[in-house]
Amino acid sequence: MVTAPRHDHAAFASVTSMDQAEGKEGAGGEREIRTLEDKVERLFWQAAAAERLLDGVLRRMGVDQAAITHVHQAQSMDLVHGIGAANLVHEWLTGESLWSQYEDSMCGRYAITAAPSDLRALFGTSNPLVNFDPNYNAAPTQALPVVRLHPKEGTRHLDLLQWGLVPSWADPANRGPQPTNARAETLLEKPMFKQPFQRGQRCLIPMNAFYEWKKLGNTKQPYAFALRGREPFAVAGLWEWKKLAGNEVLRSFTVITGKPNELVQDVHDRMPMILPESAWSTWLGEIPNAMPDSVLKTLPAELMQAWKVDVKVGSVKNNSPDLLEPLPE
Repeated sequence: MVTAPRHDHAAFASVTSMDQAEGKEGAGGEREIRTLEDKVERLFWQAAAAERLLDGVLRRMGVDQAAITHVHQAQSMDLVHGIGAANLVHEWLTGESLWSQYEDSMCGRYAITAAPSDLRALFGTSNPLVNFDPNYNAAPTQALPVVRLHPKEGTRHLDLLQWGLVPSWADPANRGPQPTNARAETLLEKPMFKQPFQRGQRCLIPMNAFYEWKKLGNTKQPYAFALRGREPFAVAGLWEWKKLAGNEVLRSFTVITGKPNELVQDVHDRMPMILPESAWSTWLGEIPNAMPDSVLKTLPAELMQAWKVDVKVGSVKNNSPDLLEPLPE
């Protein structure tokens, strides 16, 4: 368990005073202050986790414990510098800043409602059928269906993997960042993604729809995006495995995103990389000497449709068919 570092709540009072000085008094200002306090609180938790990540990276670089302790002591003298150092490590590994945790996620929810038997037939998987219920609000940390080549058999398998990539070299006590998305443009530049890509640990993530949120002033309107015929589709992803205590193995995945098409860009500036069936074999590595990254292309807008859905999809507690129902215009 990650323990949040102690912090002085007087800092919150200082931030609150500054916020009010900018003319944000009243009920609206109080809500903004509470939101800001919540973000600061979460940032302290992120700093604690990132500190452990930094510790692990320094160990792998061969830095001795005395030097590591000195680094942490220097960090504790100045929290801002500590967060800055942790952020550099996080950004080097994933291509995303720690601060992006508090911005809109690229693809953080989707729906997979197709039956396991239908997915087995669609993707031609050969392993014993895994059972799972329709998921109308798939979210990070959940175990979700993924199609991948079995490392030993070389055949397609449909398995349940955790959403949020955990690299094989992660510290078992603290797994560090678990990115749910990877940018197609920098896939081969970031160690966390480059390694599984080059090892052939590429996968297909079945979806029936994905959700994105459009900013409308102080509110956000969720939209669902799907293919014209509402049939299941495959999104490019990467998968990893990590040995845990005993003989337990954690298998995880991340969704690859890229530039949006004309339909999605009105709502969000990123979208999942949907692969046509003709690209599945290339991406999975079934075709020798093929260039897997060459198939990472934005799906044309004319092949998709979008509609407004209820804000209930914003809570993972809600998971029912009505989440995909279009709102009346």
